[in-house]
Amino acid sequence: MKNEIITGLDIGSTKVRAVIAEKIDRNRFKILGSGEADCDGLLKGEVSNIISTAESIKNAIKAAEAEAEVEATNIVTGISGENLSSIRSRNYVSITNDEQVVTVDDLRRLKSDIQSISFSKDMTILHILHEEFFVDRQGSVSKPLGVACSRLEAANYVVMGSSGAIHNIRKAVKKAGYEVSDLKMQSLASASAVLEPAEKDLGILMIDIGSGCTDVLIYQGNAIRFSRVFGIAGNRVTLDIKEFLSVIEEEAELLKLDYGYATESAIIKDDLITVKGVGPRPSTKIPVSLLTQIIKSRVAELFKMINNELEKADVKNKIRAGIVITGGGAWLKGITDLAEQVFGAPARIGLPDESHFEGEFGKLNKPDYSSVLGLLLPIEEDFSSDDEGEEPKKKKGFFTRNKAEKPVKQDSKTKSRSKFKDFLSQIKSQFDDL
Repeated sequence: MKNEIITGLDIGSTKVRAVIAEKIDRNRFKILGSGEADCDGLLKGEVSNIISTAESIKNAIKAAEAEAEVEATNIVTGISGENLSSIRSRNYVSITNDEQVVTVDDLRRLKSDIQSISFSKDMTILHILHEEFFVDRQGSVSKPLGVACSRLEAANYVVMGSSGAIHNIRKAVKKAGYEVSDLKMQSLASASAVLEPAEKDLGILMIDIGSGCTDVLIYQGNAIRFSRVFGIAGNRVTLDIKEFLSVIEEEAELLKLDYGYATESAIIKDDLITVKGVGPRPSTKIPVSLLTQIIKSRVAELFKMINNELEKADVKNKIRAGIVITGGGAWLKGITDLAEQVFGAPARIGLPDESHFEGEFGKLNKPDYSSVLGLLLPIEEDFSSDDEGEEPKKKKGFFTRNKAEKPVKQDSKTKSRSKFKDFLSQIKSQFDDL
């Protein structure tokens, strides 16, 4: 096979998913095979049982290899959990080359300078995400390569993870018989797969609801403005149903998925549903609205917790395009309705963008595959990567535009986003009129 093979590995609290793909170009991949396996070795998104997790990883990757008929290589693994943290940092470098233009080497010097900053010994840098670049103390530029200047300054969003959590992930993958090539923050991977460029520009809140934890981030101006991980997620809702209705966990999960709603306003018909008895306790019937009340109390708590954190961080005003909900929790019926009630903004379900994928993609076009597919994609904002690309041609000045450069046409096969899409279009038209 001529092209590079890359493997996405999503190690979740209840499932491990692996996808093997052939890299066609930087942003497009041919899906060759996928596999998944049950997992119980994580606690709130972090590996706690290495042996159990390693077995799940091995089973998922082996299934993907069997379908793809190639070996899993270049394994990119996601990381989540409350061990993640972030800081903002500014730094600069002087441009000393003969042409006095920004080069890839200058960006690498910025990266090295940030990595030399003294952080806590138990934290490791995962991403250095640029928010803005400044040249010669003037206005900001989004793409500094090739700009003529004597000084390049960057405002950076630095994402770090616990060295212990990272070590456990690598150890579990190695015990399964593989090696981790790269680690990415889970929410960044999901965002790469489900967010549109216009959403990242105007301002979007993405909520990735997994089983063990919920990853949240805000993009605005094509840069991350906020990221956080919350320890409430889908499995907590399942446990609430289990405790309230006195059923086994598997039955609680089925009730949630088959009959549950996030809010009463989304209920189509308030039918009676059967709750299976356990031991001498007989089966009983309850209305869908009662099950919904149990679910809503926990999901609303999560959304209100997120909303409070956004207000504390003074970033809620950056959500101008709305909300995207993805991950396994997005399967819950009516979840966008509840999000709109709590946050006061339109919401949609985030599915992987089909323009990035071909091959065996159809069966993976689900919100719970957003993260593992996003792990295949590059994080455009991360200039800590060594894949900065080729040097651009020299620009004549700060405000000079290359007239020969034509805009890239968008794929016409994009899906309708109903009222969310209409809302986004209205905002864009308002900006176009300015």
